[in-house]
Amino acid sequence: MKLRIISENDFNGIHDLVYQVHELHVNNRSDVYNAVDPFDKEYFQFLLKDEDTIALVSEIEQQIVGFCVVTLKQPSKNPIMKTRQVAFMECLCVDKQHRKCGIGRALFNKATTLSKQKGADVMELMVWSFNNTAIKFYENMGMSPRSIIMEKTL
Repeated sequence: MKLRIISENDFNGIHDLVYQVHELHVNNRSDVYNAVDPFDKEYFQFLLKDEDTIALVSEIEQQIVGFCVVTLKQPSKNPIMKTRQVAFMECLCVDKQHRKCGIGRALFNKATTLSKQKGADVMELMVWSFNNTAIKFYENMGMSPRSIIMEKTL
């Protein structure tokens, strides 16, 4: 397995992975997610160029089997909040056929290392409460809940 920063030729492989995750979200929260193409070339170009974004792929035999995006957020200007540099994991996905092989762990660890090198103090992410597999994975990676977003349909 090889980990690397994304390149111009990775669009199709990444698109397939993002679609797998989006499909899970649509199936479980169709009240929130539309069944649309979740990954376009404009966003892909942004990932390639943005200095505050870390975008990684994992490859096996030149096939993309994992993808991760982390964005470095600007520190809060709210005076009651401590100043800290947050790395926010926007996305981490592994191909269905390659899960439980250490790919997610490798992507997470590499993203954490690169985020720390760029000055991040903390890694944050959002995971849906229905996604027990992801929650367990992130807990195994040392993460814990920081807050809970609650909702009530009106």
